[in-house]
Amino acid sequence: MPVHTLKATPHTVHLGGFSSQLPPALYVQSGDVVQVETYSGFAHYGKAPDRFFTPEFLEICQTLPAERRVGPGPHLLTGPIYVEGAEPGDVLEVRLQAITPRLPIGFNAIRPGWGALPGEFDQPRLRFIDLDIDQGVA
Repeated sequence: MPVHTLKATPHTVHLGGFSSQLPPALYVQSGDVVQVETYSGFAHYGKAPDRFFTPEFLEICQTLPAERRVGPGPHLLTGPIYVEGAEPGDVLEVRLQAITPRLPIGFNAIRPGWGALPGEFDQPRLRFIDLDIDQGVA
């Protein structure tokens, strides 16, 4: 079974939501394994400590083309990935085999009116959290 790696770059990520207008960043066959690199925290560029940014993430934050900003959401998405033979309306099974943090830092953001508890918080809050990747704890 082939294994593909899709790195996050200014030309393979997009911001704000899904879009059928973007060209595929990768073509795969059904059953292939894909290792996808992704970043979170684009909206916090300028507020995050330096250790939050790899050189690759800085490049994305500083040079993401306007046509890769496709919606109002705050999240970077890597892709799209084109599955050969898939047709509109097909249901695709995706199995996550592992999720591994790349950096020993993460964040938690509260935005009033957003998220799982939109009415519970009236003040925004952004907190950066040190991670112990070896121990798997924050």
